[in-house]
Amino acid sequence: MFIGCFNYINLSFSRLLKQIRTLHIESLLGASHRQIRWQLFADTFLMVITAFLLSILLMSDLLAVFNATISAHLSFSYLFSAQVFPVILLFVIILSVVPAEYMSRKIQTLSESRYRSFFTGRKKQRIVAALVTLQFMISIGLLSAFMIIRSQMDLIEQEGSRYKGIVEFGIGDSRQSPLSAWIEDIKSISGVKAVVPSQSGLYTMSMAVPRQNGEKNDLLMLELYENCPDFLDIYDFDLLDAKQTFHLLLRTSVPVIINESFIRYLVPEGEDPVGQPISKYVPEKSEKGTIIGVMKDFKKYSLTNNVFPLRMILHEMPQDNYTTLTLRFDEQDRTAVINHLRGLWEKKYPGTPFNYEAPYQVLISNNQEVTDFSRILLMYASISLFLTLFGITHYAIQQRIREIGIRKIHGASFGQILWLVNRPFLYYIGIAFILIVPLACYLMNYWLQQFAYHVHIGILHFLLPLFFTVCITLLTVCLNSYRAARNNPVDSIKYE
Repeated sequence: MFIGCFNYINLSFSRLLKQIRTLHIESLLGASHRQIRWQLFADTFLMVITAFLLSILLMSDLLAVFNATISAHLSFSYLFSAQVFPVILLFVIILSVVPAEYMSRKIQTLSESRYRSFFTGRKKQRIVAALVTLQFMISIGLLSAFMIIRSQMDLIEQEGSRYKGIVEFGIGDSRQSPLSAWIEDIKSISGVKAVVPSQSGLYTMSMAVPRQNGEKNDLLMLELYENCPDFLDIYDFDLLDAKQTFHLLLRTSVPVIINESFIRYLVPEGEDPVGQPISKYVPEKSEKGTIIGVMKDFKKYSLTNNVFPLRMILHEMPQDNYTTLTLRFDEQDRTAVINHLRGLWEKKYPGTPFNYEAPYQVLISNNQEVTDFSRILLMYASISLFLTLFGITHYAIQQRIREIGIRKIHGASFGQILWLVNRPFLYYIGIAFILIVPLACYLMNYWLQQFAYHVHIGILHFLLPLFFTVCITLLTVCLNSYRAARNNPVDSIKYE
């Protein structure tokens, strides 16, 4: 809404600058304050109503696309509800009354000398320059914010890449359908690369344990895994010292792997937990085994939350309590594999629905707000840049048509005219860039603080939007300048 209002103010002010000469002449010829006010009100009201009706037609076609873009469920009837429609009408009236009232009062108090100073002097040029600079600030700021959020999305995608082509499902009572039979049936499915049994898969049980050097009631959740060593391979989990870990695996009766968060929360600073009994850090009688290695933290939920500490007991052979199967397949065969699994399930458990977990979809859905925010910013940045380039810049060039005609008469070449017209816009972009970078950096750093794991803002997050803005601006301004330079200089001199 802020962007829309600001663009409306910019374009409306540019339009009023064109009307001010006519209004001033009408005032000098005896038009009353009331007549000018009603003229301005009728003109603005018709424009706002027309824009409102066109927006309704546009929304009827684009609302479905908008809902799909940001995963919303807005309906067209909502705009005409008792809660929203009066607000829209009030907004239309305000947009019609305020500009008309202000400009009519301004015209009445504008003397001839002040009029010439305002309409033909440097004051108007400074106002136009300020409007264009502010608009460029919004465009560069939004594009920079989009780049930063896109980097955060790339981080999420990077974390989720290990989960692509993986599903998990529980097999229920293994006595009814043995685990070995399931494994053999799944291995025969075309496209399946690996199948690994585990106690509860990726989404396991947890228990509360006291934090290291914390208060008695300072508890955190410890995730409990029991898997085969192949579970590490199917998810491509990274070990800090894989060689040492697998060396100790063959020599330890109950091998245990922990993660980096376990060390951060439960192990005294500077102590190496490898080779220590797990009970040293988790004071529970049921916890047995020796730590043989440390894995890097992996994210399976929202990146706004810290990764929980975990302990993973590795068994060489599947145990009786293994009731979850994890399988990896070619992503292109997903539909065929899922349908085949559903067919196997219905044969073994008729009448029972087949449910499975797709870790990649779980991770993406838990970070859906980032994706939606990125799409909204890209949409707003595109709108803002479009209005800047094809609205304000077009108006700014139109104000220099007479100057371009005079310079052509005095022998200025087409290249000189292009540089003359483009140079101010380069200044505007440079000033906008200098002003917006600190503000955007502060706001986006504040936004990133909600994530426990986030990217760091770099210079490329601002240089790429700057480069894109400069290129599009130069292209657009050159096209408008080309049209202006082709005009007959005599006609251009007559232009006001």
